[in-house]
Amino acid sequence: MNNNANNSQSGELHTSQAHSLTGSNESFSESEISGIEYEAYGYSKAGHGVTTNSDNFYCNRAYMKGFKYMDFKKNAYIMEKTSLFAVCTGEGDEDWADETCKLALEMLNEYESDLTETANEKEAIAKVNSFVSACDSFMASQGRQLHMIVALIIPGAMIYASFGKVMLVHKNKKRIIEHPVVTGMLVGSSALPSMPAKSVPYRKGDVFVFCTRGIKSLVSVETLAEELKTEHTGMKDIAVRVIGKAIACGVTESSTCIAVEAKGHENVSMLAYIISILCCIITITDIVLIIRSLFIR
Repeated sequence: MNNNANNSQSGELHTSQAHSLTGSNESFSESEISGIEYEAYGYSKAGHGVTTNSDNFYCNRAYMKGFKYMDFKKNAYIMEKTSLFAVCTGEGDEDWADETCKLALEMLNEYESDLTETANEKEAIAKVNSFVSACDSFMASQGRQLHMIVALIIPGAMIYASFGKVMLVHKNKKRIIEHPVVTGMLVGSSALPSMPAKSVPYRKGDVFVFCTRGIKSLVSVETLAEELKTEHTGMKDIAVRVIGKAIACGVTESSTCIAVEAKGHENVSMLAYIISILCCIITITDIVLIIRSLFIR
């Protein structure tokens, strides 16, 4: 029996299981998607010999607005039912690319409330498509080109649209997946699909990693799979390691990574509350009896 088969039977993830996903019929139980919270960490770093960080990311309403941080980091623990993320790289020289990203994320920030106030998956898909269409038209009017992933995560599903040289990798309990990306950039291109947003189901414990061109050009899905399989201390650890791989490979372009994990809080049952209260009562009673015995001889 070969190693791949052994890994499959043991439930251990293997790099050969990293592949493109064109569709999914997975469905999860209520317990696997209830009580969802998100841990996220975004990290954007200028490449070797680059004076401007021309990448940008959007994480929990934070993005580089007026400054060109060579290193820009953001961690977030998000308790809202929905959350919005994006990574982007602009085309052109450093200053032009930097401004392109800032304009795109400024627009995304304006759409934030509408995108996150969504009732269901169907509505979320429609809203992401609406934003993409508006952003695409704006980029065309400004003569700009943009590589981008925008992802709206709601309980049980991630709605995403991605364009150009970006990479989206997803780890769940069974496998590591590279989700497909539209080849064309956001630039008013008629080649782009009219409704590019896709829906990906997830459950508690799943991790999504969003990467820009600098990482995609030098770090393979197989390498990312190895990083995701390795024990880690949180999303910061993953994002820093992914950026570190690109830097170690000598990347000259800016590199940006957001790592997001769907986490779930444990619901305490009513029985557990009752037991805790009874234990407290018993403890207090014992203390009262001990104190009383000290004074009654």
